[in-house]
Amino acid sequence: MKGLLTRIGTLFVPVALAVTAAGGVDAQIIQGRVTGPEDEPVANALVKLMDAEGGQRTVFLTEADGRYRLQVPAAGEYYIDAEALGWAPYRSTRFEMTGLKGVFAVDLIMRPEPIRISGLDVSVDRLERVARQVELMTGRNVTALRNAPIGIEELQDAWHQGWDVTDLLRRGGAAGVFVKETPETVCIEFRRGCLPVYLNGMRVPNDMVRELPLEMLEVVVILQPGETIQYESGGVMLYTIHWMQEAR
Repeated sequence: MKGLLTRIGTLFVPVALAVTAAGGVDAQIIQGRVTGPEDEPVANALVKLMDAEGGQRTVFLTEADGRYRLQVPAAGEYYIDAEALGWAPYRSTRFEMTGLKGVFAVDLIMRPEPIRISGLDVSVDRLERVARQVELMTGRNVTALRNAPIGIEELQDAWHQGWDVTDLLRRGGAAGVFVKETPETVCIEFRRGCLPVYLNGMRVPNDMVRELPLEMLEVVVILQPGETIQYESGGVMLYTIHWMQEAR
Protein backbone atom coordinates (compact mmCIF):
# COMPACT_ATOMS: atom_id res chain seq x y z
CA MET A 1 0.00 0.00 0.00
CA LYS A 2 3.02 2.33 0.32
CA GLY A 3 2.83 5.36 -1.94
CA LEU A 4 -0.90 5.12 -2.66
CA LEU A 5 -2.84 8.36 -2.57
CA THR A 6 -6.12 8.32 -0.64
CA ARG A 7 -8.67 11.11 -0.55
CA ILE A 8 -10.06 11.99 2.88
CA GLY A 9 -12.99 14.34 2.86
CA THR A 10 -14.84 12.64 0.00
CA LEU A 11 -16.56 9.27 -0.29
CA PHE A 12 -13.33 7.46 -1.20
CA VAL A 13 -12.20 5.55 1.91
CA PRO A 14 -8.88 3.64 2.00
CA VAL A 15 -8.58 0.00 3.01
CA ALA A 16 -5.62 0.74 5.31
CA LEU A 17 -7.31 3.53 7.29
CA ALA A 18 -10.68 3.49 9.01
CA VAL A 19 -12.04 6.93 8.15
CA THR A 20 -15.37 8.58 9.00
CA ALA A 21 -16.32 12.23 9.09
CA ALA A 22 -18.54 14.15 11.47
CA GLY A 23 -20.09 17.51 10.67
CA GLY A 24 -20.36 20.64 12.74
CA VAL A 25 -16.62 21.26 13.04
CA ASP A 26 -14.93 24.44 11.82
CA ALA A 27 -11.63 22.77 10.96
CA GLN A 28 -10.16 19.60 9.53
CA ILE A 29 -9.34 17.25 12.41
CA ILE A 30 -7.86 13.75 12.25
CA GLN A 31 -8.27 11.78 15.44
CA GLY A 32 -8.36 8.21 16.65
CA ARG A 33 -6.52 5.63 18.71
CA VAL A 34 -3.04 4.15 18.48
CA THR A 35 -3.11 0.50 19.48
CA GLY A 36 -1.18 -2.73 19.22
CA PRO A 37 -2.42 -5.77 17.28
CA GLU A 38 -4.47 -6.95 20.27
CA ASP A 39 -6.21 -3.55 20.58
CA GLU A 40 -3.99 -2.58 23.54
CA PRO A 41 -3.55 1.21 23.72
CA VAL A 42 -0.11 2.66 22.97
CA ALA A 43 0.47 5.52 25.41
CA ASN A 44 3.10 8.25 24.92
CA ALA A 45 3.35 7.62 21.19
CA LEU A 46 4.44 10.58 19.08
CA VAL A 47 1.90 10.93 16.28
CA LYS A 48 2.95 13.32 13.52
CA LEU A 49 1.11 14.74 10.54
CA MET A 50 3.63 14.95 7.69
CA ASP A 51 3.20 16.83 4.43
CA ALA A 52 4.09 15.45 1.00
CA GLU A 53 7.64 16.87 1.27
CA GLY A 54 8.25 15.10 4.59
CA GLY A 55 7.82 18.20 6.77
CA GLN A 56 6.14 17.90 10.15
CA ARG A 57 2.96 19.95 10.38
CA THR A 58 1.35 18.81 13.64
CA VAL A 59 2.45 16.55 16.48
CA PHE A 60 0.53 14.91 19.35
CA LEU A 61 1.58 12.73 22.27
CA THR A 62 -1.01 10.00 22.84
CA GLU A 63 -2.85 9.73 26.13
CA ALA A 64 -3.05 6.62 28.34
CA ASP A 65 -5.89 5.24 26.21
CA GLY A 66 -3.87 5.75 23.01
CA ARG A 67 -6.00 8.63 21.72
CA TYR A 68 -4.56 11.38 19.54
CA ARG A 69 -5.87 14.45 17.71
CA LEU A 70 -4.24 16.33 14.82
CA GLN A 71 -5.45 19.55 13.25
CA VAL A 72 -4.81 19.71 9.51
CA PRO A 73 -3.50 23.18 8.57
CA ALA A 74 -4.68 23.22 4.95
CA ALA A 75 -5.82 21.10 2.04
CA GLY A 76 -3.06 18.96 0.56
CA GLU A 77 -1.33 15.60 0.60
CA TYR A 78 -0.24 14.12 3.93
CA TYR A 79 0.73 10.94 5.73
CA ILE A 80 0.87 10.02 9.42
CA ASP A 81 3.97 8.83 11.28
CA ALA A 82 3.95 7.38 14.78
CA GLU A 83 6.75 6.23 17.06
CA ALA A 84 6.82 4.85 20.58
CA LEU A 85 9.33 3.07 22.75
CA GLY A 86 8.95 -0.69 22.29
CA TRP A 87 7.00 -0.40 19.02
CA ALA A 88 8.10 -0.41 15.39
CA PRO A 89 7.72 2.98 13.68
CA TYR A 90 4.41 3.37 11.87
CA ARG A 91 3.83 5.18 8.58
CA SER A 92 0.46 5.42 6.86
CA THR A 93 -0.21 5.53 3.14
CA ARG A 94 -0.41 9.01 1.63
CA PHE A 95 -3.80 10.67 1.62
CA GLU A 96 -5.33 13.90 0.38
CA MET A 97 -7.19 16.36 2.57
CA THR A 98 -9.63 18.18 0.31
CA GLY A 99 -10.55 21.03 2.65
CA LEU A 100 -13.88 19.54 3.75
CA LYS A 101 -14.37 20.55 7.39
CA GLY A 102 -15.03 17.80 9.90
CA VAL A 103 -13.54 15.18 12.22
CA PHE A 104 -12.01 12.18 10.47
CA ALA A 105 -11.43 9.03 12.52
CA VAL A 106 -8.15 7.27 11.72
CA ASP A 107 -7.01 4.43 13.99
CA LEU A 108 -3.37 3.33 13.82
CA ILE A 109 -2.10 -0.16 14.61
CA MET A 110 1.56 -0.49 15.63
CA ARG A 111 3.69 -3.63 15.75
CA PRO A 112 5.62 -4.53 18.95
CA GLU A 113 9.38 -4.13 18.62
CA PRO A 114 11.15 -4.34 22.00
CA ILE A 115 14.37 -2.32 22.19
CA ARG A 116 17.37 -2.73 24.46
CA ILE A 117 17.96 0.21 26.78
CA SER A 118 21.07 -0.91 28.66
CA GLY A 119 24.38 -1.36 26.86
CA LEU A 120 23.60 1.22 24.21
CA ASP A 121 25.96 1.49 21.28
CA VAL A 122 27.93 4.67 21.91
CA SER A 123 30.68 4.00 19.41
CA VAL A 124 32.74 6.74 17.81
CA ASP A 125 30.83 6.19 14.55
CA ARG A 126 27.52 6.77 16.29
CA LEU A 127 28.74 9.92 18.03
CA GLU A 128 30.11 11.28 14.77
CA ARG A 129 26.82 10.54 13.01
CA VAL A 130 24.84 12.37 15.69
CA ALA A 131 27.25 15.33 15.51
CA ARG A 132 26.83 15.51 11.72
CA GLN A 133 23.04 15.40 11.98
CA VAL A 134 22.97 18.08 14.66
CA GLU A 135 25.12 20.32 12.45
CA LEU A 136 22.77 19.78 9.49
CA MET A 137 19.71 20.53 11.60
CA THR A 138 21.04 23.56 13.47
CA GLY A 139 23.60 24.95 11.04
CA ARG A 140 26.36 24.95 13.66
CA ASN A 141 29.12 22.50 14.52
CA VAL A 142 28.50 20.99 17.95
CA THR A 143 32.02 21.88 19.10
CA ALA A 144 31.21 25.57 18.53
CA LEU A 145 28.11 25.62 20.72
CA ARG A 146 28.29 27.22 24.17
CA ASN A 147 26.48 24.22 25.67
CA ALA A 148 27.61 20.74 24.70
CA PRO A 149 24.78 18.50 23.39
CA ILE A 150 23.26 16.06 25.88
CA GLY A 151 23.74 12.58 24.42
CA ILE A 152 21.86 9.31 24.65
CA GLU A 153 23.82 7.87 27.60
CA GLU A 154 23.02 10.87 29.80
CA LEU A 155 19.41 10.89 28.58
CA GLN A 156 18.91 7.22 29.42
CA ASP A 157 20.55 7.68 32.84
CA ALA A 158 18.14 10.54 33.52
CA TRP A 159 15.19 8.42 32.43
CA HIS A 160 16.23 5.56 34.73
CA GLN A 161 16.28 8.06 37.60
CA GLY A 162 12.68 8.98 36.85
CA TRP A 163 13.46 12.43 35.45
CA ASP A 164 11.43 14.18 32.78
CA VAL A 165 12.63 16.76 30.26
CA THR A 166 12.27 19.64 32.73
CA ASP A 167 14.30 17.75 35.37
CA LEU A 168 17.02 17.16 32.78
CA LEU A 169 17.21 20.82 31.83
CA ARG A 170 17.03 21.99 35.44
CA ARG A 171 19.81 19.70 36.64
CA GLY A 172 21.86 19.51 33.46
CA GLY A 173 23.94 22.57 34.25
CA ALA A 174 23.46 24.38 30.92
CA ALA A 175 25.06 27.80 31.26
CA GLY A 176 22.53 30.53 32.03
CA VAL A 177 19.49 28.26 31.53
CA PHE A 178 16.84 27.97 34.22
CA VAL A 179 13.49 26.16 34.36
CA LYS A 180 10.44 27.99 35.68
CA GLU A 181 7.23 25.99 36.05
CA THR A 182 3.64 26.73 36.88
CA PRO A 183 0.76 24.21 36.89
CA GLU A 184 -0.13 25.42 33.39
CA THR A 185 3.16 25.88 31.58
CA VAL A 186 6.96 25.60 31.52
CA CYS A 187 9.48 28.34 30.72
CA ILE A 188 13.04 27.36 29.80
CA GLU A 189 14.46 30.72 30.77
CA PHE A 190 17.58 32.35 29.37
CA ARG A 191 18.29 36.03 30.10
CA ARG A 192 14.70 36.64 31.26
CA GLY A 193 13.20 35.20 28.09
CA CYS A 194 11.72 31.77 27.42
CA LEU A 195 13.55 29.61 24.89
CA PRO A 196 11.23 27.89 22.41
CA VAL A 197 11.25 24.09 22.51
CA TYR A 198 11.40 22.05 19.30
CA LEU A 199 10.81 18.33 18.86
CA ASN A 200 12.43 17.00 15.68
CA GLY A 201 12.42 20.58 14.36
CA MET A 202 8.78 21.31 15.20
CA ARG A 203 7.75 23.88 17.82
CA VAL A 204 6.23 22.33 20.95
CA PRO A 205 3.69 24.27 23.05
CA ASN A 206 5.10 25.15 26.47
CA ASP A 207 2.31 23.32 28.26
CA MET A 208 3.35 20.08 26.51
CA VAL A 209 7.04 20.15 27.47
CA ARG A 210 6.60 18.10 30.66
CA GLU A 211 4.93 15.30 28.67
CA LEU A 212 7.71 14.78 26.13
CA PRO A 213 9.10 11.21 26.26
CA LEU A 214 12.65 11.48 27.56
CA GLU A 215 13.26 7.77 26.94
CA MET A 216 12.80 8.24 23.18
CA LEU A 217 15.35 11.03 22.77
CA GLU A 218 18.82 10.54 21.33
CA VAL A 219 20.20 14.03 21.72
CA VAL A 220 19.23 17.40 23.24
CA VAL A 221 20.83 20.60 21.95
CA ILE A 222 20.45 23.93 23.75
CA LEU A 223 20.94 26.91 21.44
CA GLN A 224 21.38 30.33 22.97
CA PRO A 225 19.98 33.37 21.11
CA GLY A 226 22.20 34.42 18.21
CA GLU A 227 24.15 31.13 18.03
CA THR A 228 22.62 30.01 14.73
CA ILE A 229 20.97 31.65 11.75
CA GLN A 230 18.17 29.06 11.52
CA TYR A 231 17.18 29.56 15.16
CA GLU A 232 18.12 33.17 15.79
CA SER A 233 16.06 33.37 18.99
CA GLY A 234 17.69 30.18 20.33
CA GLY A 235 15.85 27.09 21.43
CA VAL A 236 15.88 23.71 23.11
CA MET A 237 16.21 21.15 20.31
CA LEU A 238 15.03 17.60 21.06
CA TYR A 239 15.61 14.79 18.56
CA THR A 240 14.18 11.28 18.88
CA ILE A 241 16.08 8.09 18.11
CA HIS A 242 13.85 7.19 15.15
CA TRP A 243 14.09 10.70 13.71
CA MET A 244 17.88 10.68 13.84
CA GLN A 245 17.98 7.27 12.17
CA GLU A 246 15.65 8.37 9.37
CA ALA A 247 17.53 11.64 8.85
CA ARG A 248 20.81 9.92 8.03
